[in-house]
Amino acid sequence: MYERYDIPNCSTRSGVELQYIAYYSNTKRWTGTRYAHDFWELYICLKNTCDFYVQEEYFPLHPGDFVVVNPDVVHVESGRGHQWIVLGIKNAHHSFCDSAKGYIKGNCGHNTDIITRLSLSLYHEAKNKPESYIEACSSLFELVLLYIRRIVQGSHYTTPISVGITPQSTKCHSITWAKQYIESNFKDAITLDELSSKIGLNKYSLIRDFKAAYGVSPMAYLLECRFDEAKCLLSSTDHSIGFIAQSVGFSRSNYFSQQFSKREGVSPSEFRLLQKSKS
Repeated sequence: MYERYDIPNCSTRSGVELQYIAYYSNTKRWTGTRYAHDFWELYICLKNTCDFYVQEEYFPLHPGDFVVVNPDVVHVESGRGHQWIVLGIKNAHHSFCDSAKGYIKGNCGHNTDIITRLSLSLYHEAKNKPESYIEACSSLFELVLLYIRRIVQGSHYTTPISVGITPQSTKCHSITWAKQYIESNFKDAITLDELSSKIGLNKYSLIRDFKAAYGVSPMAYLLECRFDEAKCLLSSTDHSIGFIAQSVGFSRSNYFSQQFSKREGVSPSEFRLLQKSKS
């Protein structure tokens, strides 16, 4: 789901303009297109981890993280199951410095809750347009910028926050890569040993760190990807159950049907009939 709302004549007392606010959430794997524009964009990650690429650099955005992308800097986002707020901003020269990397990245820290609530309130004002919503949006926008500016200024406008390669960030990158690998190859016979070998972690550390980041084990996430794809195929095609089972990585259709029924509460055939009746 993508919602964008333009907000006319919305600016702070210092002249920073809010052009629009967008809210994005998804359940399936999604990758945007590379683009650049002549204004700043402030991304605030609300839920789950998404992947961010700025020019030739990559980093994950976790809940509570934000990134400000400079004008005319190429960037793209991708992920699955994440939610974020995006603000399109003009005249922000005095609010955010120009980074040599083209972006500033940080974490809201103990201000995560208030920044999230302010951002969502701003989104709801722009969406519902109650009386005097422009004035409300201007005030909320100014507060969001204030909190983000305080975090950015804490780094003394040197290098982007949290982009140094530390053992912890390297580990996060490995876990994010493991998630991406599963999403791209879930139809294949992936094993835990194979996955742990690819990222250089033992399988027990992989399970622990993957669970900490995404709430499920790598193999459970593999099954999520398979069943999500299976439900999509059941809803949108007339392929046989056996064909769909093989298409999403199950070698035996009866095992697929058994696990599907256990997970969804209905058989694959019943699920298909239910989806057809809904449509």
